[in-house]
Amino acid sequence: MHEYYDNSFVADFNDVGFKIAWGVEGYSDRISRDDDEYVQWIPQLLQKIGEEEQVFDLSFHKCTHEDFDSFYEPNKGSRKAFKTLKSKQTMFCLDK
Repeated sequence: MHEYYDNSFVADFNDVGFKIAWGVEGYSDRISRDDDEYVQWIPQLLQKIGEEEQVFDLSFHKCTHEDFDSFYEPNKGSRKAFKTLKSKQTMFCLDK
């Protein structure tokens, strides 16, 4: 496999339009599992340069309609699920 970048390459998520949202819901009941009595989200970014690793905690918030509007348009097969997730307001997004 051809390597395009070595480990000195730094990508800025804002420059490449990277967005992510996450959440967990029950398989059979589709109820969100975000009760902070039971779930603690700890999003982190791991940076490894040579043998040295650094972990950065990432700040986050409940996704807003504005967050969802900033995502790329979902493909036709995902539009219904995307609309449902947006309406439930149970997803989390990274702070900018």
